[in-house]
Amino acid sequence: PEQAFVRLAAIEILGWLRDPISFDPLLSHTMDVTWTVRVATVRALAEFQNMAAIPSLLLCLGDRHELVREVAAEVLGRIGSEQAVDGLVKALADPHSFVRRAAVEALGEIGLPSVVPYLLESLNEHDRQVRWSAIEALGKIGDPTTVPQLIRYLDDPSQPPWAVLSEKRLDEVVVEALEKIGTDEALQAVASWREKNTLS
Repeated sequence: PEQAFVRLAAIEILGWLRDPISFDPLLSHTMDVTWTVRVATVRALAEFQNMAAIPSLLLCLGDRHELVREVAAEVLGRIGSEQAVDGLVKALADPHSFVRRAAVEALGEIGLPSVVPYLLESLNEHDRQVRWSAIEALGKIGDPTTVPQLIRYLDDPSQPPWAVLSEKRLDEVVVEALEKIGTDEALQAVASWREKNTLS
């Protein structure tokens, strides 16, 4: 445990320094025996924004520890490369909802039209946090064909547990997404929603 702590501290420092010389040695620690060190390594690699990290990060999506998989998805979203799409799509089937949510958010950050069908499938998720993130991701991509599916969720006032402090509801996230898409159909739906909620 003590050696793992030393490795973790060193990796965090290397990420903070962002010295290109340390990039290749960092990659090897994505396979470290200790999961906390693997998490720290993935986070450190995020600081480099180097496309050469993508193969190692994709392998981390299959890590045996769910937090490594979650952070890997987040970092792949930050890098924003099309190379990560297939791996992130597979991560949408992860047994842990927070990994699926991170994959959805990453696909939204990458923003390719080709990921829209997978995000639409995530709207049917039983986990509200994943649905929330899918709606936000669809708003970022702005595909007008998604408007009818998004409108279906204008009647959902639920909140994921972590959204309670912000007091934002799922239907309000849908409104933001529809406003970003900005088609006549989307804006008319938003206007109707506002009128309904003003009267209620």
